[in-house]
Amino acid sequence: MAGRTRGNRTQTNVDQLIKRSPNAVQLHSRQADLNNLLKKIRTKDIIEVLILEDEFFTVERDNQEQLFIQTIVKSEVESKLPRKRSNLPPVILFEFDSLSRLHFYRKLPETANFIWKNLSRLADKYAILDYHKYHTLGRNTDPNIRAIFCASGKYGWGKNRSWLKTLWWRWCRKDYYIFNVFKRNGYVTSLAVNVCQDLILDYAGKSDDFHVDYESVTWACHKEYDLDGQWDDSFGPYGYNPRCIDGKLLEYLTSSKLKQPPIIFLFGDHGLHYGPTFDQTIAGKMEARLPAFIPIIPNQYLIVSSKEVLIENQDRFVTHRDFYWTLFNIATNQSDKPLATDDIRRTSLFNRISTKRDCITEGIPKYLCACSDDGIHFNPELLLAKLD
Repeated sequence: MAGRTRGNRTQTNVDQLIKRSPNAVQLHSRQADLNNLLKKIRTKDIIEVLILEDEFFTVERDNQEQLFIQTIVKSEVESKLPRKRSNLPPVILFEFDSLSRLHFYRKLPETANFIWKNLSRLADKYAILDYHKYHTLGRNTDPNIRAIFCASGKYGWGKNRSWLKTLWWRWCRKDYYIFNVFKRNGYVTSLAVNVCQDLILDYAGKSDDFHVDYESVTWACHKEYDLDGQWDDSFGPYGYNPRCIDGKLLEYLTSSKLKQPPIIFLFGDHGLHYGPTFDQTIAGKMEARLPAFIPIIPNQYLIVSSKEVLIENQDRFVTHRDFYWTLFNIATNQSDKPLATDDIRRTSLFNRISTKRDCITEGIPKYLCACSDDGIHFNPELLLAKLD
């Protein structure tokens, strides 16, 4: 995951992250190797994405390193790798804070251009999807990320399971934590953020039951860098969005050089917050409530009927809750057999989503709703046509 915001409340002490390493000496040795690597790439002038031994991930341009991640290697995970099922599709989630669908096209134009001018031509290889009715479950990160991690939170479960809302309001049951679901089914998991923050501790739980296989120490945790300065600036000379994530990264991840192409999800935890003045306009309300959600799924992991349903659901009302159960289906290899459910709100994108969904059926309050009948009212003179 990438693109997290940072505040004093969620700052994680570097030493706290390092304590998770089973071997502190090994960690410091790898840190020295990383520092030497960074010194070497500073002399280059073009963007490079460099991955070495699954430990270093660097993106560089114009003599400045933009982003690097160092994985803390765990011996217990290393011993599990040989037993990993080789037929499992890699799954990568890129989460951006406050990214509306329209803002994705504004701020990541090279990525959008690559998707729709390059990948979309490869219909025989990929299902490229853009869910323009993907709706937030809350204004800020908390209620949305909980639904993605664990189908938990105030709006995480359906109306027929109201007792779970109270039980899971703050914490998540470890059996349903999405990373644990993947691990139980043979996956090795990791989580990387672009700030020095323990995202799991903040939004899932303090117990080790909620941690991923691989921890990471990012550039924002590096003691040499100014955490509150330009290194976390999306617009300045060190900005990671325009210079690194935009275009080149996705191009690499869909390259024919990869032996096994990953399933990719680009999404915002919620929509755009652009200040109180813009927020009160119709455009501002729509952008706050409609985050980006663009899955890129290689056809080799889909049967024909599953791909057809995914495409059809682009015109349906969907939420982070559906995203969770979609990941659940992928992790348990049940994308061709959707979850049996007695609740309109507990389904995945491999199910045909009901056309009767709206903010009321989803339990989304009126003040958060993007549907004109529930929250935002349009001047009828501005409508070109009314659809049934």
